[in-house]
Amino acid sequence: IEPDAIANAAQRIMGSKMGSSKVRVDIPRLVDMYQQGRLKLDELITGRYPLSEINEAIDSVRRGEALRNVIVF
Repeated sequence: IEPDAIANAAQRIMGSKMGSSKVRVDIPRLVDMYQQGRLKLDELITGRYPLSEINEAIDSVRRGEALRNVIVF
């Protein structure tokens, strides 16, 4: 980080913890949206793999066959 460049460009650095979410409010709301079909999470997952197949899951991403795999414990 170059402080002079940030100051000269009138930029600023801002931190955020957990995206500034309000867990007690946001999580129940997001769960409701998912259950109603308004939050499409399943479409974000390309594949599900057991832990014993973690290497295959990683390889499929490296080969470009998958974007996001989930490892199921």
